[in-house]
Amino acid sequence: MKRPNAEPPYLYLPIILSILLAPPAFSECYYPNGTIETNPAYQQCPDFNGTRMCCATNRSNPFGGADTNGWTANKCLPNGLCLDGFTTINTHGEKVQVQQYWRDTCTSQNWDDGGCLKACAGSVC
Repeated sequence: MKRPNAEPPYLYLPIILSILLAPPAFSECYYPNGTIETNPAYQQCPDFNGTRMCCATNRSNPFGGADTNGWTANKCLPNGLCLDGFTTINTHGEKVQVQQYWRDTCTSQNWDDGGCLKACAGSVC
């Protein structure tokens, strides 16, 4: 039995590809004063126990990369902090790994709404 007016499956390919290749949805990230961060490097971290923090996870220089290649990608930590790691040359000419903890931005424009980490107000922890 023949199906009436059945569309060939290849006609659905553009629709399927547009869904699969669509950029991921992300939340906007805000500083404690309510200013929005417009740099696309800043992305929402996974929700760890109700935190709604953002870190610069979308940088081309990977976590642990050389500081001569620019800022490195952060890692989101379960406590809401961002971890930045990079490789540099110290004053003795030795290659060393450096890690710094940060509190960056939050998905809530009003940091008093909850879920925004208020520790490390001076940025570096």
